[in-house]
Amino acid sequence: GLEEKIIAGRLGPRALLVTHGWVIKVICAHVLGLPWSNKLQSYPADLTSLHRLRRSGAVWSMTVRNDVAHLEGMDVRGRPGAG
Repeated sequence: GLEEKIIAGRLGPRALLVTHGWVIKVICAHVLGLPWSNKLQSYPADLTSLHRLRRSGAVWSMTVRNDVAHLEGMDVRGRPGAG
């Protein structure tokens, strides 16, 4: 899978994954050691949010969570999921 390719260095030192919010929630739950449930509503994954994962040896950590700073100054009212 993707994790094995990243660990083996086949994707280089950095990889970008663009995916659906629920996939991000599954990955974040795994990295944070949270039990996964499709009812995990408490973990934020806003539309277009950025999450950064870092690996040190076999340990993954999250260094950026749900960052939406790139939307600052944009009028996102009225769009689905907009705050």
